[in-house]
Amino acid sequence: VTAAALGRVLTARGRLDDALPHIRAALATLAAELPAGHHLVAGSRRDLGHWHALRGDFATAEPLLRDSYATLLADRGADHYLTREARQYLHDLYVRWGKPQIAASYAQAPE
Repeated sequence: VTAAALGRVLTARGRLDDALPHIRAALATLAAELPAGHHLVAGSRRDLGHWHALRGDFATAEPLLRDSYATLLADRGADHYLTREARQYLHDLYVRWGKPQIAASYAQAPE
């Protein structure tokens, strides 16, 4: 979905206010057309969780990131780029949130 890619680019450039409508549009489209456990839906939920984490809304970001990571890990495996990004976003979330012990658990792929 083009909206998802644009949302990620805008987020990466720090244009969070501009990114949010694209992230939400992508998630709505994917969620309406694909099963709930589909990796693209999980990837879009990951993008929304990352957006919330960057805004400092850690309590909203956490379940989005944890659920998307679990789905991606089960569906795509630990080495898939979507799974790696979700794990990194969880690590970053917990570092920013001041929870280094939890962050450390996401520092490496599960064995």
